[in-house]
Amino acid sequence: MLLTRQYRYPINRWIYDLPGGAGAEDEIPAEAASCQLEEELGLIPNDLALLHTSSSTRAAQPGQKT
Repeated sequence: MLLTRQYRYPINRWIYDLPGGAGAEDEIPAEAASCQLEEELGLIPNDLALLHTSSSTRAAQPGQKT
């Protein structure tokens, strides 16, 4: 697992973060991840393994107001 160290001005401190970004709708996740690693860190991975999937949008729960 690879972490980046980035300075965040809104909180005035350094943080460790996962490299990330969005791929095209029809792009294979491993291809999107490889492109993001190269774009953000200049690294080209030899091999990738899926560890977790997530969504950046929160679905409304029954009974909750959005």
